[in-house]
Amino acid sequence: MSVIVIVVSAIFFCIFLFFLAGKIMQWRHGDCNIFADLEKLQNFEYEKDEKGLKLAFEVPIVNTGKQHGLIIDLNARLQPKGDIFRYNIISCRIINMGNVRFDDYWEGLVLKPNKTATLKILLSIEGKFKEEDLETFNVDLLMRHYGRGLMQFKRTQIPLKFADFKEAEKPLNLTSMFEVPDKPLTKETPADLKSLVTPVRTHILMPGEKLSDIIKRYIKVDKDNIFTIAESALAIIQSRVYYVDDVNPGGLATFLSHFFLPDSSLSSPYSMRKAMDEVGTWRIILAVVIGMLGRIVGRSGDFYRVAGKDASVIDDCTGTLPPFDKYVVMGPANAQKEMEAVKKETGMDAAVIDANDLHKFDILAQTGDLKKYLAKALECNPAGNGNEQTPIVLIKKKED
Repeated sequence: MSVIVIVVSAIFFCIFLFFLAGKIMQWRHGDCNIFADLEKLQNFEYEKDEKGLKLAFEVPIVNTGKQHGLIIDLNARLQPKGDIFRYNIISCRIINMGNVRFDDYWEGLVLKPNKTATLKILLSIEGKFKEEDLETFNVDLLMRHYGRGLMQFKRTQIPLKFADFKEAEKPLNLTSMFEVPDKPLTKETPADLKSLVTPVRTHILMPGEKLSDIIKRYIKVDKDNIFTIAESALAIIQSRVYYVDDVNPGGLATFLSHFFLPDSSLSSPYSMRKAMDEVGTWRIILAVVIGMLGRIVGRSGDFYRVAGKDASVIDDCTGTLPPFDKYVVMGPANAQKEMEAVKKETGMDAAVIDANDLHKFDILAQTGDLKKYLAKALECNPAGNGNEQTPIVLIKKKED
């Protein structure tokens, strides 16, 4: 009986230590603290014409917390004064000055600790109204964001006075205020690899598409080429994506996410929840414990050795191009089978690649031993890490 008591006591003591370690990390890590700095509003401008009035001003969004914050959505609206503006046509747009878009889409933003993002708010009022209606007015800023914890919803009321606005020197429209790039942003392939590497630009790949149809549309079959596809692109067409609001992390996933560094996808409770669903809760807990013990003795990577590749290839929100910047993107399923099907259909060798701009890459599936052909070509991450829209890369079979 005494042995049983000792064993049970030891188990509970270990659980207590694990819980205590998690709480200490949670306390040390803290969370993001994102808000609009209303004391630093600037660049107030207005423009009047026969249609109505346009107003523009800039708002700094700051993160004074200890952790990365992911701003998933950000919207603005003119706060109504009863029925004064009921029959006016009103639009209120937000432009991220660090990532300008004209399509009124808020692209998910990672705001690191002690960093600032500057927003330009463009307010347009068309119709009949009296200027005294805008002597003082409010714009509501509506933000959804999260860091180490769950999604937060924040409304900030921005008080404004028309007297603070000065007549604009240039028209207040997007094309006059911002330069339009001559061509889509693409990653430049190093000169010594241009004969070896061919990034293939595609449409935005969507869930439910067939890889065979994509290949027929964009690829000219050449058996001297190796067909490679980014793991996130393959996962997307397999529908292995989860909108962040459809994921319910729960307390355990939130707790476990604190054992990871801020730059890790699994530092988010949402991606941690999907990792638990993918490989199993107990396996994730075991991996966290072994990873923590490994760190104590100076080893790294033990978590992923236990949890496996299925956990390592998960991307949290903002890790993939829009519209999947608001989704947790899993790794692809049956990647080896998919690549064997490509080779059978085209005769080309094929591989699924997980690469980044840090000169690191991983081959998740391949038809044969292709690393000797891929190593040099993949070091520069020819598919890109941003919105290049080149998920497929063809690589010539050429020995070093």
